[in-house]
Amino acid sequence: MHQAELAAKRSRLNPVQAAVLLSLKEGAKSASQLLKLMGQAGFPARSSVYSALAELERRGYVERFIEEDEILWRLTEKGIEAVERLPLRMKETVESLARYLSFLSFRLGPIVIEEEREGVKELLTYKEFLESELKRVEGRLKEWKKVIIE
Repeated sequence: MHQAELAAKRSRLNPVQAAVLLSLKEGAKSASQLLKLMGQAGFPARSSVYSALAELERRGYVERFIEEDEILWRLTEKGIEAVERLPLRMKETVESLARYLSFLSFRLGPIVIEEEREGVKELLTYKEFLESELKRVEGRLKEWKKVIIE
């Protein structure tokens, strides 16, 4: 590998690391705040967030400090620069992935990804509830129509 390729490989960020950097762009956060954000974004394990923080700190992208007896994490200058370069890196990654998937699709045939239908049962239950409420309201309206107002 050439020096430029080695440097590029060392500067790569995995998705969790990129998400942590982007979260810290908004300001310093505690590990628990980061874990909550990452959980909401669908990142699976606590350990992956802690591993990302440790690696980002080792590489000089983030630093920890103590404020009011709480350990907080913030971006360093290098981290800020990395966040600014993320859109270009993402574009390059997506283009590379698109070429790879195109190649696979050409060789293997169409790739079918089954869509998970989350919440279908909940929606059906909610629909039944709404239908029963509608019947109840219609029944009350019929009763009100029977009342003669003088």
